[in-house]
Amino acid sequence: MSAFNQFNDRLELDFLRELCLRDGRLRRFARGDVFLKRGEVCHEIALVRSGYFKYVTADTAGAECVVGFTFEEEYATYLYSAMNGTPLPVSVVAGRSTEALVVPVVPDTAIEGFVRDSMPVLFDELYARFLDSYRYSPAERYARLCAAHPEVIQKVPLREIASYLRVSPTHLSRIRREMVNV
Repeated sequence: MSAFNQFNDRLELDFLRELCLRDGRLRRFARGDVFLKRGEVCHEIALVRSGYFKYVTADTAGAECVVGFTFEEEYATYLYSAMNGTPLPVSVVAGRSTEALVVPVVPDTAIEGFVRDSMPVLFDELYARFLDSYRYSPAERYARLCAAHPEVIQKVPLREIASYLRVSPTHLSRIRREMVNV
């Protein structure tokens, strides 16, 4: 599968991979298991081997909102929290049965440099997603997701995709029906 998160292609991640492969402890997560919990400080990095994690927060009514995903061969973490001791604004939850190599975050020069170097890349990606929410209609955002990552549509429940696209599951169903009828 191609990298879902573009920053994985834009950052030098070899040292993280080597760290996870060398020191990682294999952990298995059932669907719904929390890897990192909102409100706590991040202390771990996971290299996803199978399955996926979703990054979730809650809206004012308490409904789950999916704000991101991490798939195979990508990293689940929130290093800003780990480096600064700030509480996580999201939870990282297994979207299905997931296996990951997990290592503790030990602030050191390499991690600090990575966090510093990653901030502009992460900002670019998040700002592009924000702008896309204005530039493209929900149907266009769904079509772009399908074109760039067709495997995601097969792996992730539609309600999670709808949440990620910031539409209701009913609206996403309409979009999908219209795409088939075109």
